[in-house]
Amino acid sequence: MLEVIYSLIFIEFLGILFFPIIFTVFWKLPDRGYSFSKLLALLIWVYIIWILGSFTLNLNLVITSSFILTILGIISLITLYCNYRYILSFIKKEYSMFLIFDLSFVIIFFTWIFIRNLDPSIYHTEQIMDFTILNSIMNYSYYPPQDLWFSGNPINYYYYGYLIFGVFFDYLHIDSSLAYNISVPLIAALSSIILFGLIWNITYCLNFSKKTIFFITTSTIIVFNFFSNLEPILEFFNSIQILPKEFLLWIAIDGLTYNSEGFTLFPNDHYWWWRATRVINTFDIVSNSSLDYTITEFPFFSFALADLHPHLISVPFYLMFLTLIFNFILLKDYTSILSNSKIVSNNIFFLIMSLTFGSLIVINTWNIPSILLLLFGSSLIPINNYFTLNTFHRFKISILVSLLGIFFFSPFYMNYKTPVTEIGVVGEISSRFIHIFTVWGLFIAIILIFLACIYINKKHYFVIKTLPNILLTISPIIFITIIWAFIISSLETINGNLILFIINKNVALLLLSISFIFLLYLLITKKQLSITLYQKHLTTNSINAFYFIITILVIGTLLIIIPEYIYIKDQFGNRMNTVFKFSFQSWMLFSTLTPLLIYSIGTYFKKYNVLFYICIIVITLLCVYYSFAFINMQINNWDKTFNLNVHKNFSVENRLTHDSIGWIKNHLPKGSIVLEAPGDSYSNFSKISSFSGHPTVLGWRGHQRQWRPFDLDEIFKREKDVENIYLSNNIDLVKELINQYEIKYIYIGVQENIMYGKENISKNTFRSFGKRIYQSEQMINGNYIFIYDVTLANE
Repeated sequence: MLEVIYSLIFIEFLGILFFPIIFTVFWKLPDRGYSFSKLLALLIWVYIIWILGSFTLNLNLVITSSFILTILGIISLITLYCNYRYILSFIKKEYSMFLIFDLSFVIIFFTWIFIRNLDPSIYHTEQIMDFTILNSIMNYSYYPPQDLWFSGNPINYYYYGYLIFGVFFDYLHIDSSLAYNISVPLIAALSSIILFGLIWNITYCLNFSKKTIFFITTSTIIVFNFFSNLEPILEFFNSIQILPKEFLLWIAIDGLTYNSEGFTLFPNDHYWWWRATRVINTFDIVSNSSLDYTITEFPFFSFALADLHPHLISVPFYLMFLTLIFNFILLKDYTSILSNSKIVSNNIFFLIMSLTFGSLIVINTWNIPSILLLLFGSSLIPINNYFTLNTFHRFKISILVSLLGIFFFSPFYMNYKTPVTEIGVVGEISSRFIHIFTVWGLFIAIILIFLACIYINKKHYFVIKTLPNILLTISPIIFITIIWAFIISSLETINGNLILFIINKNVALLLLSISFIFLLYLLITKKQLSITLYQKHLTTNSINAFYFIITILVIGTLLIIIPEYIYIKDQFGNRMNTVFKFSFQSWMLFSTLTPLLIYSIGTYFKKYNVLFYICIIVITLLCVYYSFAFINMQINNWDKTFNLNVHKNFSVENRLTHDSIGWIKNHLPKGSIVLEAPGDSYSNFSKISSFSGHPTVLGWRGHQRQWRPFDLDEIFKREKDVENIYLSNNIDLVKELINQYEIKYIYIGVQENIMYGKENISKNTFRSFGKRIYQSEQMINGNYIFIYDVTLANE
């Protein structure tokens, strides 16, 4: 489809347009920032539009966006003119790098375009909600965007990620029904090229050969996009009938039951692929009910599921922030942002870093703990550079970056009320060792083997001899355990012996704790290295790159450990979302470095090359089994057509409803309120407002309670008021409610007849003053679809 090509061309254009500026700012990175030039250009462009839209009504998106692009283009041309010799020389020298980067971007983009085309519909989970927010942004050019499911009010959700892609596609005049499904492959491709660049930069600083760099970066893209956790291996073994019933009962993964249907290479049940993200759970022995429902998604699942959720949208921005952190570490001088004595480019870099930090918060507020750990953790790295900088000075810069990031997005905070205000403590029910290993076993094993290689080869590193450093290393785990035990005992939430429970918990976390302790020891000890990742020629950059790798691994491990002790209380009242968001970020950090660690391990096993390579091939085949099986399942259900429209199946299975939505979009005034029946979350209700872009009084009730726990009375009132409009015989009351909510049109369709009953609706009073302006061609379940114009109620 042409829309796919337009999107690809435009994002490439943004990257090329902005590259001269990025080149001069990121002079310490081997790729000069080219890997994230597309995303950074998009971020800055949309940010300026958002700022203007936050203080201006009825912003003309096309004119404003074009003007901003023109200004940015002029600045870029001036920069190019001033530095053209350096830029052209770099391009000539590294032209192969540019080709490789963009080739990886295009391949991943079209791979995920193909996968989305296999099933482009949005029927399940929260896809309708995601589409509603995207549609609101693409229909109205003022911010914050209005809540289509709570008319007259702005969205109280972290909407900024939707805004970035909404503005992108709206500028190209691509309809939201296509924009949704192009967004997911675009996010995957942007994430991949940034990840490619990050690993390229790290391995370049480690003095690897170009052939090795290419091998590691390509492997990283494969791991990130197509690897799963270890649960699908159990699915495979169960499909070929080699797992005993007793083992499946013991491991207790929800839905994973003994295969009694015969030998098969792939699971037969349609939703088998969900189980890999629902591993960590505990069930009541008597009722078999879930006691600790959690989510542990990984990138392939999230891209394949195609919920355009904030955690998914934030992936490329998170990886870009990682790259900026790496640049922060490589810089020889940090003082420029705090004084006027140094080069301008560093000042611009810290402003970009602040903007990226701030954007990660408003794209997904769950990023806050992780990016704070990354930002301030990088300040603690024992950096070896040409200037002496104390930790306090680096902390000052980190504080300034975080404060500036919050300031840049202050208009967002003026209209957003957080629904989360408490921290909860994990009680008696927590993760089992086997479940932790099923989710994290691959990464933990690689990290432990990597650490073993370093410590066993002491002649290549340093001798462990400082007791204070060892004590300092283990103190965080001991401190966390003691504080947690004290709180738990005071709350009296443990039945039985507290000491035994602490032991059980630490046994469950044993491998993670060991990894964390030994990784942290590498950071705390400041002994000079004699070898780094088996590289014989040390440079300042290679030492800094090594410490960056260890820091990322420490933070990734910590993000898994934290939800085993505390969690952020949300509307669900459990740790589901904390485990979900933290583990997803941890997966990004681990998958980023896994191929690099494996390569480093391989350098210590040169005598056993054949065995080592066989192990790697087997592990790779097992870990890509999930993605291969999923794609195979989708191909088997594919109708062999190319159509990325989210309404592809809906327009056939619910043709009359789809036609009525199209009529609303084409005939009713933009922004007019269309009343429809509110329903439960994850249901077929509220699709009229979602798909048409017209606001309604109340949409998914459950989600409004999640977003507005401080407005529960108002939500309940709206629900009753909508019911009265549909059912009440009191004409004065109905007119009053219609006027109160400024309702212009009333929709009567399948869901309204289900909720209120055809006989009851047929007696409603708005028909007496409302004008029927639409009737479906045919009946659905014995009923026509009607739309009434009730503007006369305002007279």
